Amino acid sequence: MLITTGPFALTKHPMYVGMGLILVGESILLGSLVTFLIPIIFIVCIRKLFIPFEERTLKTWFPDEYKQYEQKIQWWN
Repeated sequence: MLITTGPFALTKHPMYVGMGLILVGESILLGSLVTFLIPIIFIVCIRKLFIPFEERTLKTWFPDEYKQYEQKIQWWN
């Protein structure tokens, strides 16, 4: 069953968004511009390595449901 409610109604990847926000928050608390490289690196790695694999898998397991969900939720493609 493809879950499309709760945080998944806002973004396709709520866990990654949460992790990214935590990293940005820590960078703000540390107060150094260099620490902002960590969330940027995190986002690039997630976007290039994990999200494509997960989306291919979801398209295979839930072809019709995921297609509708993908059209509805566009955030962080």
